[in-house]
Amino acid sequence: MRKGGCRHFTLINSTIPFFGPMLYLLARQIGAEYICEIGTAEGYTSFYLASAVKDNGTRFGMTNNHFYGVDIVQVKSTEEKLLAEGLPVTILEKDSLTITKDTFPGIMFGLAFIDGCHDEEHVVYEFK
Repeated sequence: MRKGGCRHFTLINSTIPFFGPMLYLLARQIGAEYICEIGTAEGYTSFYLASAVKDNGTRFGMTNNHFYGVDIVQVKSTEEKLLAEGLPVTILEKDSLTITKDTFPGIMFGLAFIDGCHDEEHVVYEFK
């Protein structure tokens, strides 16, 4: 069980063959300059999304592209792995219930991937 009562119900990781490449293609297609992911966990989807942000910067001449992640566990290790790959990332150790419009001042996200705690309280708050 994860901190905060959130659980992973399966040990099967479908990110690498399915969701990761799909998210990468989506982020590239829309030309996302800034992406936010709630629920970075081990960083599998984070890798694909941050790679898309970096590649969009190269392709479209954007200079400030950045991937922002939010999670309550494994934040430093996930951030370190992604930074070691040369990806423009910042991962905050926060519960998504504490995120406000001031958490990312002046940033307009082109894509938000919300995959944090799936209980009703978190989902409703994140949707709002």
